[in-house]
Amino acid sequence: MASFMKTDNGKIRAFVKVGGLKASRTFPTKQKAKSWAAEKEVDLRKSDGLDITFTLGQLFDKCSRGY
Repeated sequence: MASFMKTDNGKIRAFVKVGGLKASRTFPTKQKAKSWAAEKEVDLRKSDGLDITFTLGQLFDKCSRGY
């Protein structure tokens, strides 16, 4: 989920948190901050393991081969 805060120098800081993963970045406009936050949230969901792209059988195969 994203949240936004205006900094003392007038820029916008975007905060994104998904599961235990967090990211933040500062932008000149709120529109740019919102765009980045939406993309970053998708990236964090993928790296948090929420997008499973293999089956349990494939996982066992990888483990048995030493990956």
